[in-house]
This record gives sequence, structure tokens and C-alpha cells, in this order.
Amino acid sequence: MKLQNRLTFSILIIAMTLIGSGCWSYRELETLGIVSGAGFDLGKDPEQVLLTVQVIKASKGKGGGNGSLGDGQGQGSRPQPVAIVESNGATAFEAVRNAVSKFSRRLYWPHNQILIVGKEAAENGVKNYLNFGIRQTELRPTAWIMISPGKAGDLIRAPGEMGQIPAMEIKDMLQAQSATSEIGSFTFYDFIERLMSKTTAPLATQIRLNKEGEVELAGTAIFKGEKLVGFIGKKETRGLLWVIGKIKSGVVIVKAPANKGKVSLGIIHAAGKIQAETKNDSVKITVKVNVQSGLGEQTGDLDTSKPEVIKSLARREATVIRNEINAAFKKAQELNADIFGFGEAVHRADFKAWKKLEPRWDEIFPKLKVKLIVKTNISLNGLINKPISQK
Repeated sequence: MKLQNRLTFSILIIAMTLIGSGCWSYRELETLGIVSGAGFDLGKDPEQVLLTVQVIKASKGKGGGNGSLGDGQGQGSRPQPVAIVESNGATAFEAVRNAVSKFSRRLYWPHNQILIVGKEAAENGVKNYLNFGIRQTELRPTAWIMISPGKAGDLIRAPGEMGQIPAMEIKDMLQAQSATSEIGSFTFYDFIERLMSKTTAPLATQIRLNKEGEVELAGTAIFKGEKLVGFIGKKETRGLLWVIGKIKSGVVIVKAPANKGKVSLGIIHAAGKIQAETKNDSVKITVKVNVQSGLGEQTGDLDTSKPEVIKSLARREATVIRNEINAAFKKAQELNADIFGFGEAVHRADFKAWKKLEPRWDEIFPKLKVKLIVKTNISLNGLINKPISQK
């Protein structure tokens, strides 16, 4: 990313944060509709934007609005703490403005937790929605950005399971499941930062309704510039996170030596590093991943007090990790989307060479050969290293 672009981006984010943190003393709460979640879809007319928002009810039993407003009833007629507002417009900004005519309060965005875009809208390009977010100075840059394979509005209307604000439940679900490192969590800030790079693919969390109508997180949405080009599942998502250094925790399951069941290894620490070299207009990428794990559950009678057993488990863990990363590599090259930021790594390593390579990166990336080095180490956390077995 060019220095000028980085500076502009930083100023925009700081402005969004500072201006959006006003004091309640300047505004009457009764005049504001506090947005907790928002979704954008194509309207019935594809040239129109359909906005669906969750608005927190100011007090129990008061929806605070009229017109195209949900009744706040969830499944089983359980009262919901939010009202649903829908509006259309030629642009995202106009759709937000038009919501005022269908709701008695002005939408207030600083507490918005999630921004969901439907698949059809995302495939057409998300700049319209992002421009609204940048220029709407109240929108928080740390809001989570998500993509639905269906309609975003269906997810915004989905009731909460615990009687809480549904958008807050989705936020909590995202943060909890991110601990498994099979779900990527990406903010509005993260998305725009990647978008401002000419080669790095923007990412968003994939969110959907399952057959039971329940909200679930299902992997990662991949963009090429502003347009959605595909989705990857949980396996490929973790492969991606290994490389970009965003593995927080989780479990790696391996088959034990001699077919003695399975062993669960808890991730303690993981670090990914991308190295780029250029020579005669060719690119060499090396990815190094180092993982520290702890011995967790085992289903067989494997004796983990033996050093050779631990070494064998470490090799097997490295194989699992390598397979996940290779699956992510394969899918990224199929989509021709540089989700790893290899182009930026080349830029950092050799600026002059990158100026020649950048215009051809779409031709280079799908054929790029990557050297992958995975090192794993397993520590024994407990006092008993032999499994409990019956005599």
C-alpha cells in the first residue's frame, strides 16, 4: 500500500472514531434510533439498495416507529429487544436517509456491531456501502463485516436465541468461534485496509441461516477488489489464518501412531511469516509457520511419556497444518485472489521489482509456487503422561 494511501486511510479511521464518540448531553435519546446491526441487499429493482437495520428499543414495549417496521416478535412470540426497519434508495446513503420517513427517529450508528451484505449485492461490488461507511462519520470502524450467501435482511431479521439483542449475539458468537481459528473475524477497518492495496484480496466472515433458521458462521468470503468472488470453508479458513498469523487458539486432531486412536493437540501459540524474493522478474515466496501445542485428549492407550511418540505426533500435526494451508493456497489460486498478501510481501522486499510485477500480478499469482515450512513443537502440560487404562 502506498504511503499516501496509508496516510489517507489512517486519517479517515481516526476521524470516524473521534467524531462518532459524541456525548449524550448533546442529543435527546428519545430522538435517536440506536442501530445494532445493518444489512444491505439489492432491491426488487437491482438498481436500488435495500437497507435492513436492527434498532434497539428505547424501553420495553416501545418500538418507537411506524411504517415498514418489524413487530419485534421472535420465534415462539418471544418479545425481541429490537425493531426492524427497512428502506430503499438509489444509494446506501439515500436508503439510510429514507429510513427516517419510515421511522420516527434518526438512525444513530456508533453502537452498530455488524454490517452484513447479501451475496448478490456483494457480487455487484461493495464500494457504495463502504463509501457510506467512510462518509457516515458515526459508523464505528471496528464493526464486523460479514457476507451472506443469501439475503442480508433475513439475518438482520433473525431473532436472538437468548432474548438478547440479535446483533450482539452474533458479535459474541463471532468472538467465541474465532477462538477455534476456523472462523475469520474481519472489521470494517480490516476490509478497507486490504481494499486499498491493489493486490491483496479483502476478506469478510461468511454468515448464513441453517436449515433450522438459526444463524451460523461458515468460513470466509473472498473478494477481488470490491467484488465478491467466492467463499472458503472452515478448513481453508484456518489454512489462511496460519499463514497471516491470526491463529489465536484451537485444536488440531491427529491420528495416533500404530492406530492407537486419536490425539487432540491444543494450540498454545502460532506464528506465520511470509518471505518474498525476486530475481529476473520471477518471484519466490516462502511461508514459515511455527506452532507450539499442548497435549490434550487422547482416545487410545498411547504412551506419551516416550519422546519418540511426541516427535511422531508433532510430525503428524505438521502434516495436518500443511494440508490446511495447501487447501487455502489451491482455492485462492482458483479464485485468483491474493488472500495472503503475497504481493505486499514482494512490495516490501523489493520495491523496484514490484513496480514491474504489479501490473502482471493477476497473471503471476495463479501460477505462483510457494515453499512451505511448518515446524511444530508439543509440550506436556500435565503430571501424568500415560493414559488411564483398565488392567
